[in-house]
Amino acid sequence: MRSSTVGLVVSVLSASQLHAQNIRPGCWDVRIQINTFMTQPPEAVKAINAQKLPTVDQLMQQTLARLTPEQRAHINTAQLRQEIQASLDQSRRAMAQVRAAERKPVVAHRVVNAVRCSGNVLGDLRIAAGNLQRSDGEHFNAIQRQTAPNGSVTVTTVGKWVSEAAPHMPYSPPPTDLDGHRAVGPHAVMWLDENRIVAVIDGQRITALEAYLVLNLPPNHFLGPDAYQHGWPGLLQYDYAHWAVADELDPAKNGVQRDKRVLGMFSAFNTGSDDGAAVDTRVTNYHYIGNDRPEYAREQQLWDRYLSRAPTASGKQGLAQQALDKYRVSVVDPDFFAGHPGP
Repeated sequence: MRSSTVGLVVSVLSASQLHAQNIRPGCWDVRIQINTFMTQPPEAVKAINAQKLPTVDQLMQQTLARLTPEQRAHINTAQLRQEIQASLDQSRRAMAQVRAAERKPVVAHRVVNAVRCSGNVLGDLRIAAGNLQRSDGEHFNAIQRQTAPNGSVTVTTVGKWVSEAAPHMPYSPPPTDLDGHRAVGPHAVMWLDENRIVAVIDGQRITALEAYLVLNLPPNHFLGPDAYQHGWPGLLQYDYAHWAVADELDPAKNGVQRDKRVLGMFSAFNTGSDDGAAVDTRVTNYHYIGNDRPEYAREQQLWDRYLSRAPTASGKQGLAQQALDKYRVSVVDPDFFAGHPGP
């Protein structure tokens, strides 16, 4: 979001110009439109116009000078002149096109959409109070302009408050984005309101970001076709149960409470802290280690150990059902779980 163009505009702002106004802290749906209009500086246009091609006679002399007397004796000079003339005409047409293009102003338009969670969104975006066209506690509209002798850059930023920056229950009515659209489905809800509590599993409150990350892990060997028959809640239950059982049996966990491990993993991932990549080993090991996926292998090995407690197939099925019953998903936000997944 902090592109070089934005940097050009905001670099002139001092810290004393930044003002929080009456802006509510939390997560904001922000849209930045960057419009650029630039023309070539006069000296650049002069340099373009100063470019000249050699004449036919000059090129004839250069070509003949590279030939031996024997070669010159057998060359058809009239034909050579025609070929050089045709080549020059083609070069002139190409240069004319380049000059016309370089003399035209550069007009560019770019739009950046993002959700920013901040205690002072105007300060983070380096928007000065004087640039605000409209603002209240939950909306703002700002225009920043930077001019130069050969053009200008205009950055228009609009923002709308959508949620608190901490885990929270779903709002009634649900928030909408800048275009007035209500988020429906796992991806849409996570993008707009990642801290919304969407489910409860084994007493643990699960936010939209946490549920989305689990749902987007590749299906493991525990998932069968029936996992998809119960929609997004069923898919989340299957994957979460598989993970939880593995953690319960893993001696490396040293009895750490599961809810604290889950919160620590996702909070590090969410905030982008330095240890986020190290803590979020499950997502990393599933997605980025190719065929050698240690987390996948760990869960499969421990799940098989769990099922080995029963000697019969029916007993193993009963153990699997016990795990599913323990980690049953209680839906808190139906909007997140709208739609249906497919294998």
